[in-house]
Amino acid sequence: MTYAEIEAFLEIIQAGSMSKAAAKLYITQPALSRRLRQLEDELQYSLFIREKGTRNLKLTPRGEAFMSIAEKWMALWADSRALVGMNERINLSATAGVCNYLLPSTLSNFLQNEPFVDLSLHECSSYISYELMEKKQSDFAFVAEPRYSNNVETIPVLSEKMVLVCAAGGGYAESIHPSQLDPRREIHVSWNAETNLWHNFWFGSARPHVVLNVMTLLEYLLLQEKNWAIVPASCANYVTGNTNLEIHTVAEPPQDRVIYLLKCGEHKAPLIKKFMAVFHEQIEGRPGLTLLMNAG
Repeated sequence: MTYAEIEAFLEIIQAGSMSKAAAKLYITQPALSRRLRQLEDELQYSLFIREKGTRNLKLTPRGEAFMSIAEKWMALWADSRALVGMNERINLSATAGVCNYLLPSTLSNFLQNEPFVDLSLHECSSYISYELMEKKQSDFAFVAEPRYSNNVETIPVLSEKMVLVCAAGGGYAESIHPSQLDPRREIHVSWNAETNLWHNFWFGSARPHVVLNVMTLLEYLLLQEKNWAIVPASCANYVTGNTNLEIHTVAEPPQDRVIYLLKCGEHKAPLIKKFMAVFHEQIEGRPGLTLLMNAG
């Protein structure tokens, strides 16, 4: 029986439906269902009456009885953690692209699952992340540019397709070849060395319309007619979900971008394992992304 399972049970009661509870907890409905099912498996009885065609859930008699136990459990949990006097802190560093497009939902859910853990997030380059790890100023990190280190373990965690994003209705074919793209309309972001090599091969010394290092401006600049950018799938999924943008595949695209986890042996291993389990849960099933390591 975990904090996340009890929290899920009480949130479903308060929200009145699975969909509303999942939205309030910033998790998918299948993830919420898994938490509830795990709790019911441990208790060995059902907590809700499940009727087809009914959105609102009703508590079973045992569910009603368990509700007061769950509320007491949460109160006792808070009291017991208060005795510690100080939350455990974990330090994370990551590139801007990872911070903006891969970590938001993971951070939210991890901190909800671990309410007595404090987290420091430092946005920086892959090179700086290695330096922070070697100086033990970061407990773990996510990078896009791997390098050799005697003291830091570098583990590939996911790969993602590189795609083209532009304004909806911009007239681009569903799949477009680099030779058909006008570099004068490019919003260029340096994602990694492989993407830069691909860019130089196809466009040479041609100057992009905009060279961008501020990720939060990307979706706004792409709304201008005919502007385009080559971006990882995580970025494409994010910006097209919030604005009038669309995704196109690229014939002869850059190599898939690989994101790596940095860690130092067993340092903070239990917390990192919990974080990676949430990361796996949040990333699994996203279009264009492939997990390269098992959960946890």
